[in-house]
Amino acid sequence: MRSPLQMFVFTILATVIVALCLAPPPVAAQQTTTYRAPRFIGTRNLDLTGIWQTTDSANFDHEPLVFLFLQCAYAAQEKI
Repeated sequence: MRSPLQMFVFTILATVIVALCLAPPPVAAQQTTTYRAPRFIGTRNLDLTGIWQTTDSANFDHEPLVFLFLQCAYAAQEKI
């Protein structure tokens, strides 16, 4: 009969060995490439057509338009 400490050590060793056997091997040929932004065909110029999607209505300041509208409405009321 083995002692509880021996059984515990054996269980830990067996778990480590099984985990190492089942672990995926590292890929030696895996390479990362640096990001290169899309270019116009035949040129070295960047294709920035998608940049306008980021500066659409979410990035638009509506306060000057509201102020202008209220100012015009107030001026129109004074003339009546």
